[in-house]
Amino acid sequence: MKQLLLPTGERVILTAREHEVALFLLAGRPTKTIAHELGISAITVRRHISVLMGKLGVATRADAVRLLAD
Repeated sequence: MKQLLLPTGERVILTAREHEVALFLLAGRPTKTIAHELGISAITVRRHISVLMGKLGVATRADAVRLLAD
């Protein structure tokens, strides 16, 4: 588990896999590349991104990247 402190002061706990996916998102990697690098399906990557976005309280992948980059 990895704990993130958001700019709002809120703490968010990510699983190890969600954290890995978040790092790939920050690097600008597309879903298929993330899937290949992690050895999982693109559908699973999309699911991790969806859960991550929910935890961050954002509606888009771009918003997630902006929030993670802060």
